[in-house]
Amino acid sequence: MGGFLVLNDGIGVDLASHLFHGEPFPANMNGTDFVPAFLNRACGCSCSAARRR
Repeated sequence: MGGFLVLNDGIGVDLASHLFHGEPFPANMNGTDFVPAFLNRACGCSCSAARRR
């Protein structure tokens, strides 16, 4: 798993983190938060989806 990026989107991933590391993720990273931030960073501009927040 060292070569994978695991994003905390859902209770299952949070529970797995608690099981394997003894604590849940510090914050929930769902798609509606991640995608606009990812697109803004990837293209270096302000994407319209991010402005709707």
